[in-house]
Order: sequence, then structure tokens, then C-alpha cells
Amino acid sequence: MLKELRLESGLSKAAIAEKLWMDDHTWARYESGQSAPDVPDFVWIYDQMGRDILGDLLRFLYPQCYEGLSPGSDITALREAISHFFRSVASDRTVREWAFLMFGGHGSNPGPQMQEFTMIDHLPMKDRVTIAQLVNTLWEMAQARGELVCCEHIMPDVEMFREGVLKGTDAAKDGKNAYIIAAGGQEQ
Repeated sequence: MLKELRLESGLSKAAIAEKLWMDDHTWARYESGQSAPDVPDFVWIYDQMGRDILGDLLRFLYPQCYEGLSPGSDITALREAISHFFRSVASDRTVREWAFLMFGGHGSNPGPQMQEFTMIDHLPMKDRVTIAQLVNTLWEMAQARGELVCCEHIMPDVEMFREGVLKGTDAAKDGKNAYIIAAGGQEQ
């Protein structure tokens, strides 16, 4: 995966090692498979390169399901990949969060909610961060006033959300359009 990451970035081994503040020998060992970074360092490498590790990891682990997929792929292949993700990859928490969006009784229709997420993801990072900052402020005020709804259902991972706001802010300042968070995805 790391070799493909480097090749797709258009960097030489020496250039990527310098960008990641490591010596050439370490990177060469990672790329050849003689050595491997630990998981936090692996995620950090992807973060520094502005890439989402989940997609590459899914393509590496389950190439039969995810290789070559894009939003424009054949609808049957997309349905199979999404079904595989929820059956075999997604944490219980992720499944419960999606179930809340679809069946949570919160009064919002899943169709317009999906359009909202899709619209937001088409915005530049700085705009997505601004929206997230507003959502965080609204959450804090509603929580303080006891006005949150559907509290009997799964609640958001607010700390992960806030970490995303911080990482998104840093990404926007650096002119990047992506950031990565290593999520535990544990049931709460």
C-alpha cells in the first residue's frame, strides 16, 4: 500500500522520506515489506499525504469487493461493496449510527439528509470546517439547555467530531482537501 501511495503522489523514495521526516532506508524497508510502521504511524503517513486510509485499506484487504470502485461505478458493484462494508467491516457503532439516520424518529427524512451530506462533501475544506464549527456550537448550546432530541438512541462521538473539526481546520490552513482520523468505532 505504501509503494502505491508514493507512486500515486508522484514522489521519489527520497522525496517522500524527506516529506515524512524519516530516513530513506526506513522508507525503503516499509515499501519493500521488510519492515512496517505501527498502526498510528501508518495512519499518520496517510494523513501527511492527505489521503483517506479506509478506501486503500478496503481495496487491499478485499480487492474483489472494492478494487476500481468510484461513485460512478456500476450500481450492482456499488450495492455489493456497500453491503459487504456493513456486513463485514463496519463497527456496531457505525451500523447503529446509520440506523439512527434512517429510522431514528428524529423527524428528518433520510433522503434530504443524504443530499445534505453530499452537498457538504462537495464544498472546499474551509467551508466544511465552518459548517462543522457551527454544528459543534449548536450541539453545545442544545446540550446545555437540555434540548437534544432522541437521546434514547445512539449518541454521536462528540470527541471524534471535535477532532475532525481540528484536523479539518489544519487541513484547510495547509490547503489540503482531506484529513484522517483513526476511529476506534467501539460500541458505546
